[in-house]
Amino acid sequence: MNTTTKTTTPALETSPAATPVRMRTRTDRLQKDIAALPKDVRDMINHMLDDGLPYRVLIDELGEAGEGLDAQKLADWVQGRYQDYLKDCETIERAKTRMEFASDLIRELGAVDPALIYRACSTVAALQILQAMLDYGDEALREMLQTKPTGYITM
Repeated sequence: MNTTTKTTTPALETSPAATPVRMRTRTDRLQKDIAALPKDVRDMINHMLDDGLPYRVLIDELGEAGEGLDAQKLADWVQGRYQDYLKDCETIERAKTRMEFASDLIRELGAVDPALIYRACSTVAALQILQAMLDYGDEALREMLQTKPTGYITM
């Protein structure tokens, strides 16, 4: 019976289906240590990672706030939640760029009146539709028109 147990246990530990679950659980557990820190400390960690500080320097810079952190916990953070932070930063930058574009467009058009703001917004929306068409291709637009033609007008 012990032979069966020994054979089964390593097979479960090395099976492709079991490994990601175990790794995910370990990563989540380690990330919770950093995730439990106050937002300003997490932001400080993310900014220091942005600046490329080595983990040991980062931990030293945090002082008491970084107590209990080690290189492995930071490495796990970088692989998980820091990647989410980077995506969020990218999304914020895209939104800022679009807002700056709309502001520039309104300024270029002259006086600020609701009709101009509407035109600027329509232009930005048209550019977004164009980007979607470039990203997904003409075929996606044709398919949408065939399945739901009113979707194009609504869009």
